[in-house]
Amino acid sequence: MENILRIRPEDRTQETDQTAGMIREAAIHFEGVWAGYARVPPGWTTGWHLHENWNTIAYVRSGAIRLDFGPGGTESVEAEPGDFVFVPKGMTHRESNPSADEQVLIVFRIGVGPAATEATRKEVADQVDQVLKDLGERLSKDSPVGDEVAKALDKAAKEVTESLDAEKPEATQVVTNVAGPEPA
Repeated sequence: MENILRIRPEDRTQETDQTAGMIREAAIHFEGVWAGYARVPPGWTTGWHLHENWNTIAYVRSGAIRLDFGPGGTESVEAEPGDFVFVPKGMTHRESNPSADEQVLIVFRIGVGPAATEATRKEVADQVDQVLKDLGERLSKDSPVGDEVAKALDKAAKEVTESLDAEKPEATQVVTNVAGPEPA
């Protein structure tokens, strides 16, 4: 790069790798560097994804962030405005916004290849199975509503597994529905 650049908000672009439930705006993207904004509406959860060969540093500007990761998504880190978070390359994760305000992250990545990659079918299946299992365990077996929800979760888990095993196109939609609502 030969000159100092100024990138105004209107110069950022959404023509960058996207993940369900999140809007990314790239400000700078050249070999080895990606910088921009990531926004998640209040109460939303993104799809599972990873930044395969990119270390990610994010500054929480507004809202809050919960990052789920680890085997079956069993670990998490929460951060609020003023905090930085670091996601190492290759770490499958998802973001959620537990606050009432829009989550705005200022994101910096250093690495090579695509800036974001949807998790593999196996990684998604493992994460979905764990999420559904956790939800089922939280339900009261004494409640008729709890039993109905538990049956629905079992059915959803089977549908996801069958769709992923058969490599059907609708598997992506099933996983997106579990991950969170689509942007309006």
